[in-house]
Amino acid sequence: MSKLYVNGCSFTQGHYDTETIRPSETDWKTWYKLDAPWSWARLLEGKHFDTVINEAYCGCSNDRIFRRTIEFITKTPDIQEWTIILQFTNVFRYEWHYEESDVWINQLMHRSVFDDRSFARQNVDRDYIRRVSDDVARLQGIIQSAHKVYLDFYLKLLAFEKLAQSYGVNKILYTSLSNANNPRYLDWALDLLINKPIDFAQKKFLTSDYPQGLKTEDAKLHHTILNKLEMSRCTSAMSEITKGCEESAEDSHPNQEGHRIFNRYIITELKARDYI
Repeated sequence: MSKLYVNGCSFTQGHYDTETIRPSETDWKTWYKLDAPWSWARLLEGKHFDTVINEAYCGCSNDRIFRRTIEFITKTPDIQEWTIILQFTNVFRYEWHYEESDVWINQLMHRSVFDDRSFARQNVDRDYIRRVSDDVARLQGIIQSAHKVYLDFYLKLLAFEKLAQSYGVNKILYTSLSNANNPRYLDWALDLLINKPIDFAQKKFLTSDYPQGLKTEDAKLHHTILNKLEMSRCTSAMSEITKGCEESAEDSHPNQEGHRIFNRYIITELKARDYI
């Protein structure tokens, strides 16, 4: 049997753009179980994979993506038979564990999102934990920098690859929400910044954000780590493939047609590597 494990954020889970998926803002029981039948990952089930497990989750961080994927790898006896696709998200999101209540919280600035398993629990004082989350967010706002955040992402990705290799997992693909969290794109941008700084400066779409502003020694450190990754596993960012098929002008999530388009794209990438 062919088996697929997928993890990512709302771009892969399927955003709540239909009331049939998420009836109301307060219907948390529906939200934490959301797995849209029209998501690009779910569309792979049946024709290309006998089994698809999609653990992507709205508002999650790369920390959660790595944590839950590693958990799946280490607890699945036949993991060598599985294909894994990870969709990376905003690198400035992070996850922290509140030990007193044993809940995992994903955070971007002052917006906190409970992990799906934490949502399912009834003995958690969410209001109190959100107040604690505000304190964590204020601290992160002081100590975070693009250098630290991206370096952390690269090191965790490298560690993930080493662990997957130790468990005999070879069929792995990476995609991303956007180019800002796409390892292949970031490797190209860093190479340009280091080796062709004039060309880098002339590309306006590169000079407004990371890696713009990195010290030379930091850029070289980031690039060195990225060069240790298996870049052949990387595919294009979802937002690049689904351009023109967003939910609205204000919402960049792919609509259902965007999910169908990305589904066809990822099938091509899987076939190119003989994964299917």
